[in-house]
Amino acid sequence: MKQELCQESRADMYERWAHLLMASRHLVSTGAETAELEDIIAQTGSISIPLAPGLSAVQNADRYYEKARETRRSRASSEDRLKATIVRLGNLKQELSTLSTAPEVDRFRKNHQNALAELSAQGTGIDIEIPFRRYALPGGYEVWVGRNATQNDRLTFQFARKYDLWLHARGVSGSHTVLRLPGRKHRPPATVIERAAEIAAYHSKARTSSLAPVIVTERKYVRKPRKSRPGTVIVEREKVLLVKPGLPKTGSN
Repeated sequence: MKQELCQESRADMYERWAHLLMASRHLVSTGAETAELEDIIAQTGSISIPLAPGLSAVQNADRYYEKARETRRSRASSEDRLKATIVRLGNLKQELSTLSTAPEVDRFRKNHQNALAELSAQGTGIDIEIPFRRYALPGGYEVWVGRNATQNDRLTFQFARKYDLWLHARGVSGSHTVLRLPGRKHRPPATVIERAAEIAAYHSKARTSSLAPVIVTERKYVRKPRKSRPGTVIVEREKVLLVKPGLPKTGSN
C-alpha cells in the first residue's frame, strides 16, 4: 500500500484533460481517437488526450471527470486502509510481545521442543526465533551457544534434542553449547566435535587458556536439579576433550 501511494495520483491529470476538452470542445471531432490540444492550464505546449471515439468532446470530458473522482476516492480509501493497517500492525506487535512471554507459550515450547527445533533448522519457511549464538561448521553442522544462564536452560532443555551433543568447559563457568545433529543415529566426524569443543571453551572462563578441558555428552545425559539456579546442571556421563579455545573463521549469527 505504501508503494502504491508513493506513486503520483492520476486524478489531477484526468481532471486537467477534462478541463481542456471542455475548453476546446469545438476543436475536437466526434469519432477521433485522440485530441491534440494546447495545454492552456500547465502551459507546457500541446498535449495528446486519448478519446473514446464513440463519444463527443463533452462526453469524453465527463468521462475523465468521473475517472478523476473515482481515482481520488480510491486513493482516499487506500490511505485509510494504510492508516488502519499501521495501527493494526502496532497492536499485533504488542500482542506478539505479550504472547512470547506467556507461561502457556513456554509450556508449549517445552512440550514440542523437538518439533520446533526441527522446523527452525530446516527450510520450512516457518520463522522460529533462535535467540542463541550460532556458528556454522564444515559439513553443514551448526553449534548453538547460550548467552546467559537463562538462555543456557532454554537451549539445553527446550531447544536441544536428546541426541544432540552437549558441551561445556569443565571446572569453570561458561555457556551451554550444543552441536546439532541431523538425526538420532548420526555420528559427526571427530574434527567437527573438536571445533564445537573449541567454541564451548571460548565461551567460558577458560577462554585465555592455552588448552582447556571440555565435557562432551549427549543431551539426554544432562539433567537439571530441582529448584536449582538457572544454568545449573548435572552431567551423568561425560567424555573430556582437551582443546584450544577459539571460534571458527565463519563467525556467528
